[in-house]
Amino acid sequence: MGLCGWGQPYRPSRRKGQKASTNLLLFSLSPPCPESYENHHKSTLKFLCLHHATPLEDKLPQQLKPLPPDPPSSCLKSIAIRISLSLSFSSCSASVKATQKPNPSTPLTAMDAETLLIPGLPEEVARECIVRVHRHAFPAARSVCKLWRRELDSPAFHRLRRLVGLARPLIAVAQIERPRGNNASKAIRYCLAFYEPHSGEWSSPPPVPGGRLPLFCQIAGAGRELVVVGGWEPATWIATDSVYIYDVATGEWRRGARMPGPRRSFFACATSPDGRTVYVAGGHDEEKNALRSALAYDVARDEWVRLPDMSVERDECGGVFRRGAFHVIGGYPTDVQGQFVKSSEAFDLASGRWAPTEEHTMGTTGMSPRGVIAGPGGRLFRCAEGHVEVLEREEAEGEGPTWRKVAEIPDSGDGKQVVAPCLVCWPGDANKLTLIGSSRHGGSPPAGYTLELRAGGEVTWAKETAPPEEYAGHVQAACCLEI
Repeated sequence: MGLCGWGQPYRPSRRKGQKASTNLLLFSLSPPCPESYENHHKSTLKFLCLHHATPLEDKLPQQLKPLPPDPPSSCLKSIAIRISLSLSFSSCSASVKATQKPNPSTPLTAMDAETLLIPGLPEEVARECIVRVHRHAFPAARSVCKLWRRELDSPAFHRLRRLVGLARPLIAVAQIERPRGNNASKAIRYCLAFYEPHSGEWSSPPPVPGGRLPLFCQIAGAGRELVVVGGWEPATWIATDSVYIYDVATGEWRRGARMPGPRRSFFACATSPDGRTVYVAGGHDEEKNALRSALAYDVARDEWVRLPDMSVERDECGGVFRRGAFHVIGGYPTDVQGQFVKSSEAFDLASGRWAPTEEHTMGTTGMSPRGVIAGPGGRLFRCAEGHVEVLEREEAEGEGPTWRKVAEIPDSGDGKQVVAPCLVCWPGDANKLTLIGSSRHGGSPPAGYTLELRAGGEVTWAKETAPPEEYAGHVQAACCLEI
């Protein structure tokens, strides 16, 4: 397998006057590696050729195709790595000293395998390669060696992915599991699924510890981890205080500390912007009594802290985190079940207290806070009556803030609009909201649409990839991570 030499660039052919946006740099890891770290070297090369996030097939000539799944030993001493150096990141390009050459007469040593991410490559170049690995390959990448495990687990690795524009939104949904086959169980079961808007891929994590996802659980994104809180035991329909955390990078689950206090259902749940803390408030206990209590869960320390009680009971309330505070919206007290209130209250992290109640957050009439989210700029968005609305801060005849229609919800392709949708906001500065839900009369798979909020008030819808059959169940909860 013939490759270019050290630092020798391969530039694909282009028409006259066409500006090149990337450089393709091909490296040969000669001379042969010492026997003492041959296994590490083989696993590194094989992994990068199979799992590189930016495919090589469309760019390289035939003789420079990536290695096959089980390459012969003669090929394992060569590697083709595409390094995309965007011209907009000139400082990054300058720091990647791809033209530096190791001295061919200097043999690589066993110590290189212990100290270098990719033996024979400058660390800057090696790191540029590893950050381009697709998230599906993170667990495999961590198993290559201790250095790679440490690299992928470091916050600096994820900051670099974000810096070079490789961080992507990952939408997590808790949905009803679709029955399969003639002998499928009629019992209601829930499952988790992931959707990547950029690639249109649907996937699923391994089952939670114990095998079954709790019914009506709450899910929240905490950095690169997904936190599953509460819900009902699938077999008994009894409320559970269990907590599960899924690490997207490692592909592994772990159990968290159980939620203290009464076992609650249908509570508000939201994550702080730094991804460190998940907040819980309201809901009802096992006797159907609405609750005022609130809790905070430190994901890294695996610790729960009790917060001061809210001013009123709030069952089936919504929760968002915006502008430095945890907002609990709507809900209803025990004595008027199902009659949603219009008010909200916010727990301010700086003062450690609940702010005075805002009486008209939900508008002039009470309604379920399902689908209320904190969107771009900390503004509140929701789905209502076939359209997406935003909360305006101006007073309207002394009745408090009002909701303004932003865009009509598209039909799902069968002439019917999406109902009971979940709405999630993309992390960062994307100014995008994704809506997932089924059509009005049920029975159809969920439809997904992404709303982009542009400057000047212009909005556009883009239809997302329809889920495969195994991911076509009703969506009960959703959140968005950035990986």
